[in-house]
Amino acid sequence: MAHFSEEVERFRQWSTTIDLNVNYYGGWEQEYDHWDWLYTAAVDFLQTISLENWSQTEVQDFLYVIARDNEWPHLTKELTKKPETLLWLAHLAVTFPDANARWQFAVELGNLGQGSSEVEQLLLTFVVDSDEYV
Repeated sequence: MAHFSEEVERFRQWSTTIDLNVNYYGGWEQEYDHWDWLYTAAVDFLQTISLENWSQTEVQDFLYVIARDNEWPHLTKELTKKPETLLWLAHLAVTFPDANARWQFAVELGNLGQGSSEVEQLLLTFVVDSDEYV
């Protein structure tokens, strides 16, 4: 099985071949033929690497993949099984430049339920995001 970073790089390389002037049904990301490899690598990474061992590059790569996984938010759904990881990444996503990652975290935080002041504070941060879709 490929390492998570290798699968992210494979996706990034593929993405350079996409003509963004073409009107894709849904998003251009859906054209990628190896989402299954990327999902498997990402889920394996989530299950085997503890948060304190994530490098800055791995954090950025994970947020990037979540942003690209915006038509079928498979990875954010996977994160709901690990609320601690979801919250940790949501804090980091607040300043992530791609709104496609930020809105997905806002949705999943809203689905976590009420009662957590940490979740409520994060949601309030996302509410004032400069992107209307967040």
